[in-house]
Formats: sequence, structure tokens, C-alpha cells
Amino acid sequence: SDEEQTFPKVFIDFCEESSLLQGNTFDSASDIINFLTSEEMSEKSFWTFIGNKYDNIKSVKIAKDYWVSALENGVNAADEACKSLINELKFEPNFDEGSLTVSIPDDIVGTANELGVTPECGLSLLLGLSVLNDVCTIEIVKPIKNLNVNAQWLVQSGIQDERPWFDMGLDGTDQVVACSDTGVDVDNCYFWDKKNGPINTKNELDMNQRKVVQYDAYSDSTDYELGHGTHVAGTILGKKAADGINESSGLADGVAPGAKLAFLDIGDSQGRLKLPPVSRILGTGSKAGAKIHSASWGGSSNAYGYLARSFDDFLYK
Repeated sequence: SDEEQTFPKVFIDFCEESSLLQGNTFDSASDIINFLTSEEMSEKSFWTFIGNKYDNIKSVKIAKDYWVSALENGVNAADEACKSLINELKFEPNFDEGSLTVSIPDDIVGTANELGVTPECGLSLLLGLSVLNDVCTIEIVKPIKNLNVNAQWLVQSGIQDERPWFDMGLDGTDQVVACSDTGVDVDNCYFWDKKNGPINTKNELDMNQRKVVQYDAYSDSTDYELGHGTHVAGTILGKKAADGINESSGLADGVAPGAKLAFLDIGDSQGRLKLPPVSRILGTGSKAGAKIHSASWGGSSNAYGYLARSFDDFLYK
């Protein structure tokens, strides 16, 4: 929306053997502003061909008018706001990769309305950069954020922030889910239980634990550095308790935050996996009544081999 619109961060990839990154070509934005406001630029028409989208005269004219309008309402705007903003841009070259990132310095970041800048200002900047012969690609750098928070409503409704299962009280309470993976960081606030003490890693069942009621340390009793198992288990049933006792809503709460976990550790400190017999894998959590087993691992072959047959045989019997 106009209220939330912010000036984008732009990533530019230069063609091989480009000379633009040699020296201090982009120490300031003055050259870009001069080019965008030049008579040469105003006499040219620029637009983008995407497949066969602009395969007739009418479409080409629409594209041309779009960019002409962007220039007239952007960098050439009478209020000078766009020029002022471009003068403040931060240019970060990466000489090893032959790329350049253009952004607004953190100390002047604000919404478009606050800066008096229209969306056409950003389009004008992209247009000016795109006509440089040494530029191969330009893309907008999208903000990176945690997305696990979306898992609940994606599973339950597919409609943002609508969780009909939770509304009906179905959150996994009184259920146990089994999982085999690289390990679980039991001191993570989504699993930590301060009240009932350390997790037993000897494959013994303890239903009093807040989250991890069984931990079979087949490989070891920790997760490796990248934490694949902790991530998977957290997505399934993690529930935040910052002090290990009192639970509260967390951004990474799982899809069944009321459930408990029976876990089989099959990963070593390097994240390498080794498997016990299938009966031990799928038997994890059986004494706790687990009816679901999550196994977010596998091989690259699509053949129906020994492991697949063993799983089917166990389930059949």
C-alpha cells in the first residue's frame, strides 16, 4: 500500500570483464541523476520485452508510455524529492563477485510518504541503471524474515492467520508425535523443561516432561550445528517457554503446539545420518501412543529398495 511503501534495495550483477567496478565509478549518484534528467534520456523510449507479451504495436506503446510516465513523475518531478533521495543512496560494490548493491542508508530509511518520494522514483533509478551496457541483471532485494509462523494457517486453512483447528481446541494436546532426525536441542526454549529437570536420553518414557517425553540417543544426544532436527521438531510441535516453565505464544510455535515429542536421534555431530533397524525407528513413541512418525530424510533413489520394503513390512505387520 502507499502507506507502507518503502524504497527498494537493488542488486546489480555486472557482465564479465565489466570496467564499471574499477576505480570509484559509483562513489556518488550524481552521474545517474544527470543521465536520467538529460535530454538524451528524454528523447529515448525504454521498455522490457518479456516473452511474447509485447508482440504487437499496442502493447509496445503501452510499455513505452509506462516508462515515459515513470520518468516524468519520478526523477524529473518538480518537488526534487527523488533527486534528493538518490543523492543519499549507498553504493556497496562487491569486487570479487562483480556486483553492486544500492540502498538507502539506515539512518535515513523511511516510508515513501515520509520522504515525499513516489514509486516512480524507484522505477526511474532502475531504468537509468538498466541502460548501462555493463549491467547484465537488476533485481529488487526482498526483505528476509522468518516464515515458520506461516506454517500453522497454511496447514489449517490456507488463509492467512485463520486457524480453524485451534479455534476448535485442536492443537495436539494429549497427543505424542514421533520423529527421527539429526537431534534436538533440548535447551531450546521451544523444548526446554526447567520444572522436570534434564531430558532422559536413555530411551525411557517420561510423560511428565513438558515437551520431550522420549529421547532415544541412538547416534548421540545432541543436534549438530545447523540444527535440522531441532527445526523439524519445532515445526511439528514446538511451544515457547522462555523460562522453561511458563508457556507463551512464539513466532516459531509448531503446527501442533500442544503435542509432545518422542525422538530418535540418528545424526552425529557433523549431521551425518545412520539408521537403526526399522523396528526401532518406527517403534519410537509406540509406548506413548504415537500414531504419527516424521522422517524428514531420505535418499536420492526412487527405486523400491530394502528400506522402503522394510517400512511397508513393519506397517503391514
